[in-house]
Amino acid sequence: MLIDLTHPIANHMPVYPGDPPVEVTETANVTTDGCQLHALAIGTHSSTHIDAPSHMIAGAASLDAIPLETLTGPGKLVESFELAALQAAAFVPGDIAVLYSGASERFHAADYWTVFPALTTEAAEYLVAAGVKLVVLDTCSADNGDKSHPIHQILLGAGIPIIENATNMTALRGTDFVIRALPLRVDLDGAPVRVVAETPDKGAIHG
Repeated sequence: MLIDLTHPIANHMPVYPGDPPVEVTETANVTTDGCQLHALAIGTHSSTHIDAPSHMIAGAASLDAIPLETLTGPGKLVESFELAALQAAAFVPGDIAVLYSGASERFHAADYWTVFPALTTEAAEYLVAAGVKLVVLDTCSADNGDKSHPIHQILLGAGIPIIENATNMTALRGTDFVIRALPLRVDLDGAPVRVVAETPDKGAIHG
């Protein structure tokens, strides 16, 4: 089964405060032009997106330099951002940490962008020490309020990309799954990304 963990991109969808707006503009249509075409203006950290190390770390890898192996692999769902819960998950090197807080269910609420849990520095350091290669969050940021962005600094500084604004994680409960996260191949600090979890069951579930 393929489970979509991605918010759809839509015109004027909510974005992180201060980020550029998402704008979808029709530039041609089938009736008058023989084909349909749109222009898409979107920030690199809009919707479900991935932070490359270069997002916060000077001289670090940009998105196109992240190995594909980093973006796919076995995932473990943890329904908490707390250190004890992460330790109980017993991550091993090469795992992808999928962390659920329930925030994604408020994605279109104004306070989604201001009231959300964040990892502690101890939790982030544990994920690095455990050998996790990718972190997937259902919140708009790995940090909450601290302008020095300590959690981004720890994870991205260790070469661990961060996916933010993921959704539909409850569909992963009680099953083994593999994460596949493929963003645009661009030499930038990040980009929207389609995140899919593959489980042993057949079918597909969209967020």
